[in-house]
Amino acid sequence: MHMKSIKAPLLAATSSVMLAMAMTASADAIPFRDDVGDEGAQQFAQGWDGVVQIYLWNRVSGQITFNCTGSMINARTVISAAHCFDAYPEQVYADGPGSLTPIIAYGPDTFVPLFNWINTGQQFVDDLNGLSFGVDLMMHPDSEVNGVNTFPAADVAMIALSNPLYTLPTYGMLFSPIPEDVFNEGVLVNQIGYGTFHPGSDSSIGSINGRRRAGENMLGLLASQSDFFQALAGEGAGSPVPSDNQLLYWTDFDLPGRTGTCTRANLGPTGEDSIFCDDNVPGDGVRLDGDTVVLPGPSIDYFPGDALPNEVATGGGDSGGPLMAMNLFNNPLILGVLSGGFVDGFFHSSGQSYGEVSYYNPLFTYHQWISENNPYKYVSAMAGDGLWSDGDHWVQGLDPNYFVYNEDGEIVNGLPDGDEGGLGQRRPIEGIVFDTPVADTDTGDNPAGTGAGIGGGLVNFAANGVVATLPEGLRDGAAGSAWAAPEAATAQTVSGLIQTLTGPGYTGFVPSNYYGRPNAPAFEDPAQFFDVTLAAAGTTTFDLDFAEIDNLTLAGGDARLVINEDTDLTSLIGVNVIAGELEVNGGLLTRELMLWTGMLSGSGIVSLFDLNAFVGNGQILDGALFNVGGVVTAGAVGQTGSLTIQGDYIQTSGGVLGVDWSADGADLLVVNGDVSLGGLIAVNPLDGYVPTYGDTRRILSFAGERVGEFDGDNLPGVLYLATTYGAGFVNVTVEAESFSTQAQFQNGAQSGIAARLDNAREGSYDALSNLYAPIDLLSGEDLTSAFENLVPHEHYQLRRASEAHLELFANQMRDVALGQGRAEASGQAMAAGFTAQLMGGDQTARLDDASLAIAADQAAGGPNIQDQGNGWRLFGAAGATDGELDTTNVSSSELEGSYGFVGFDYQTRNWLRVGATLGYANSEAESLLVGGGQARSDVDTLQVGVFALAQQGGLTAMLSASHAGHTADSDRTAVVGGASFRTTGGQDGHTNAVTGALAYDLSPVEDALKLTPIVSATWSETRFDAGEQSGSVASMTVDPSEYVELVGRVGLAASTQFRLGAAVLEPRLYAGIAADARGSDEAVIASLNAASGPIVIDPVNTEDNDWSEFSLGVTAHLDSGLAVAISYDSLNDRRGVLDTETLSVGARFRF
Repeated sequence: MHMKSIKAPLLAATSSVMLAMAMTASADAIPFRDDVGDEGAQQFAQGWDGVVQIYLWNRVSGQITFNCTGSMINARTVISAAHCFDAYPEQVYADGPGSLTPIIAYGPDTFVPLFNWINTGQQFVDDLNGLSFGVDLMMHPDSEVNGVNTFPAADVAMIALSNPLYTLPTYGMLFSPIPEDVFNEGVLVNQIGYGTFHPGSDSSIGSINGRRRAGENMLGLLASQSDFFQALAGEGAGSPVPSDNQLLYWTDFDLPGRTGTCTRANLGPTGEDSIFCDDNVPGDGVRLDGDTVVLPGPSIDYFPGDALPNEVATGGGDSGGPLMAMNLFNNPLILGVLSGGFVDGFFHSSGQSYGEVSYYNPLFTYHQWISENNPYKYVSAMAGDGLWSDGDHWVQGLDPNYFVYNEDGEIVNGLPDGDEGGLGQRRPIEGIVFDTPVADTDTGDNPAGTGAGIGGGLVNFAANGVVATLPEGLRDGAAGSAWAAPEAATAQTVSGLIQTLTGPGYTGFVPSNYYGRPNAPAFEDPAQFFDVTLAAAGTTTFDLDFAEIDNLTLAGGDARLVINEDTDLTSLIGVNVIAGELEVNGGLLTRELMLWTGMLSGSGIVSLFDLNAFVGNGQILDGALFNVGGVVTAGAVGQTGSLTIQGDYIQTSGGVLGVDWSADGADLLVVNGDVSLGGLIAVNPLDGYVPTYGDTRRILSFAGERVGEFDGDNLPGVLYLATTYGAGFVNVTVEAESFSTQAQFQNGAQSGIAARLDNAREGSYDALSNLYAPIDLLSGEDLTSAFENLVPHEHYQLRRASEAHLELFANQMRDVALGQGRAEASGQAMAAGFTAQLMGGDQTARLDDASLAIAADQAAGGPNIQDQGNGWRLFGAAGATDGELDTTNVSSSELEGSYGFVGFDYQTRNWLRVGATLGYANSEAESLLVGGGQARSDVDTLQVGVFALAQQGGLTAMLSASHAGHTADSDRTAVVGGASFRTTGGQDGHTNAVTGALAYDLSPVEDALKLTPIVSATWSETRFDAGEQSGSVASMTVDPSEYVELVGRVGLAASTQFRLGAAVLEPRLYAGIAADARGSDEAVIASLNAASGPIVIDPVNTEDNDWSEFSLGVTAHLDSGLAVAISYDSLNDRRGVLDTETLSVGARFRF
């Protein structure tokens, strides 16, 4: 059996010490599968842009050497391995003269940015290729104990950068061990690095060339080195040395399609429990203890599973690189940082890499130190108002890249409870080593192994080759900025020192970037950079002369930041306004301002340019303000002012340019760059001033080019901003659309007035300006309500009320006709019968007064009619009426009034009577209009008429003619958008009418129940004079108008008579229907007094031309000759616009 040259004493139990010491040769390069090749490994690394290469720049000698790999955990911090830097104390590492400066280079090929910087002095090539410098470096204090390196224990370091690398992705870190069930299901990992490279079958051709490579693997083990050796060789191979017992994550590099076999074998007295591979190369192998020898070959498989399609291992220069878990969470999570592996020829065959293992320091064992010393601080303002300079106004928050498993087995943003396990954490352990579950041996509980420690000589995967030597003049670059350290409260930490800003909940500090005190001892005055969020309700006032932070976010609807005049705040990465208000009255310098929602206001200067490009490349690159969905308004809200943008302004379709607008001026946004326009212009009137048709303001000026136009504005109602785009400016003028574009009008009256106002805008705007001012701002229902208020409702109140009055008088004439029929026919016979019965005489006896009263046969509610015996009759009635009338199809009025009616006739022949009537009615109509207006009219009607009645048998015919005069006084208040316009006036008119009626008594004279059908026809012509109003700009004049009706009626009257004491009672009922055969055009022509021009007023009430009538009453005929009556009459839906109810009383007497 041939092995590496290890002397006989090494075969004893203490051989692990000598084994470690023997492993000091260079580790293998980053190997990849032969069938994948170098190009495949580089291709697999695409997208891992947050994994960086670390070089070391000796500022004295000018040499730049390869070092390690690291990962971006925020824009300012790289996490890597402590052993990459433990050759010197932390204070040696700085960005200044005489220092050893870490260079953090990134990109698929870091030679590109590195040599670009060497040749041109420019740090940045593009977003994904460039470099920065370490200004502070921190190594876990347990990586060195009493001056002795404890590798691989606590092999964690962080580097603070001179520039925020905001264009690179950053990665979350898992601060919990992987649960056993998840581990057993299989954890897919990616391994990324910039180290040496070669195919797995040949490690002799490796080199470093600045290229990033990556591959995949399955997580094989969570255990310490001591656990690893015990699982291979038994408890005797363990070690009580703390660094040997620190937990590590492990992977192995499986030979694709392996055909060799590795088994447990008895290799003799000193190798009874050995591992032998049949493809072992003589001379390769290692003794672990007195009875265990490992003789590996390329087929050795330390952890279960075959090679993945892109499986890799790690090598020199990969140290500090991440072990990325790919299938645990939505995003990759860093499980640990690479520490190292084993020299070839010991645990894997020499000259190649298949079978080798790599181990990583788990970050969960050092979460406390990372949280306390991470130079990037996420902080927020507490609720309530406060000053930026007040340390009690701030609190440190949870880093969004810290993740843990919660009690439900879910990965969430958080930190573990309690202190870190650190170097002493022994559990949990998970996995199988070769054929033995690592948990079967228990190093943590039984540190009985007699080894004296294996960590001292283990191979790390750092690299130290010289890349370049800078010319003499470039050896001592300018030192990084180092402002005074911020004052803050302090706390005890893992380092054992008093430190500030050590984790969530920490307060007593003022956010302002600090680049560290160059060459200060470890953990003293460290670099600190701030990512500031304002989410809680309250106003934070920036009151410092100057402060620099890395990033600023406003994320609360009630959060507000005010940057005072004569102060300057710099936010290097950018400003994000997700919600809330940012008011800049002083200076704000940032690379980019994203206004997602919320508001930007103020009268200061927002300077937008890329400070990385300026500091790193000496270039001034304009930044931009992106108004995505917020509001930008110059000056303070509610005051006109100007806001200056040094850079470009881009407003998307969701953005709003807010413009405070007063009688004297408007906000002005001044852009000293290009503009790209879209979205809305929102006008905010000040001090009661309303932007008015024709107003013009300048709202934007710019020094560069313009792309696009604003999409619209927020002006209310029909107003809109007509935008003028000039050379370097944008002006807006208030114009107006047609009212019809903003409302669905409900009738022709509204649309007619709207059309007139549209047409009058050009020539009569000044005369009507008091009306345009409020109505231009309305739309939808508010606009239709306004136009409904402008309709001359008083004209239709007059028309409806006069019709109601004429219907009252027509009812009386109908009852005259019905009464004549009864009196001359059955009424007299019935009266005679009653008299004979009462007196016991015969039917030829003289009619007494009561019989004559019955014979008068008054209709229910009609005038009582008295036959005087000499041929004269006198009748009369009076009553009160109320009802409802429609002036338009959406407005109605209450109607209340009273009337009186008197008449007489004379019997010229036995069958003919002639007479005359006089009627008077008064009504008040009042409308409560939608929107708050009202219209009221007081209408009087005086009618005179003549008639003739002819009766033969049961048939009665009547012919009547009348003339009525109408007078109305009106008062209307139109409410338009909160403004009131009162108009008063009046209108007169008259109606001429002719009526013919026929009634026939169907009942025999001796019947107690009488049925009388009646038909009639009325022709009427109504003329109205001009209706004039005055009092406001809304006053109108309604032109003279006329209309004709031809109304036919058909009805049935029923009555009966019976004696009650000294009186004969006659109940009476009438029901009928009526229709207007002509219909009636209700449209009239009107004009605004302030602007001539016809307006067609068409209320579009209804097309119904029929209605019903009903009457019910009783008449008492007294024996004394006096007759009185009471009745109820209703008119139902006359032409769809009029309903009335009337209560009347009637009386008659003889001379």
